[in-house]
Amino acid sequence: MLDSAQIYFVLLRYIASSLITAAIDIVVFATAIAWSGDLLLSNSIGRMVAIWAQFTLLQKFVFRLRGSTKMFVAYLGLVVVSGIVSTALQIQIANVVPFPVAAKIIAEVSVFLFNFLFLRDLVFGASVNATRD
Repeated sequence: MLDSAQIYFVLLRYIASSLITAAIDIVVFATAIAWSGDLLLSNSIGRMVAIWAQFTLLQKFVFRLRGSTKMFVAYLGLVVVSGIVSTALQIQIANVVPFPVAAKIIAEVSVFLFNFLFLRDLVFGASVNATRD
């Protein structure tokens, strides 16, 4: 029962950190797209600004671990893959939804659970399991 509660608390902290990161990403994205009108450029700028904030929140608030170079490299790998998938979804959604920010939000929500599972099990999981043993 306690293990289940701990998993839910980690998930709740992940949701909170993701909302903060998403807010940062969306504000920067909206500002960049208003300035440039370029979806790919604006998405890239938003991602770059949000990377530092999210990794810091993940290591200190969500998983409560010290980050390592290996963790950061794995995290960056997820960011790249997630960014490609999210951007591809945004482009497809933008063909149906005329608002780029709405297309971005829909795409990001679509990849949310995959990102959590990847981070929990593969990026931060080895360290979490090592501290439990």
